[in-house]
Amino acid sequence: TCFRVTVRTGRGGARVVGSKVRFGNHRKRTNARGRARICRRFGEPGRYKVKAKKPGYRRDFARVRVRSSL
Repeated sequence: TCFRVTVRTGRGGARVVGSKVRFGNHRKRTNARGRARICRRFGEPGRYKVKAKKPGYRRDFARVRVRSSL
């Protein structure tokens, strides 16, 4: 499953270019539009964290809920 992550400075704020985004063992940097695309597989249903950080900004995360494919 692939996810498109957009990193912003607060709710509806400016997009942050060059942020490091981590989703499990997968890492990407955001592009000029503040977006990163991460594809990964999940072994179990549950909640997973997507983390973002960049020097000069507060680290933050979002939760992704994965449901069973049955």
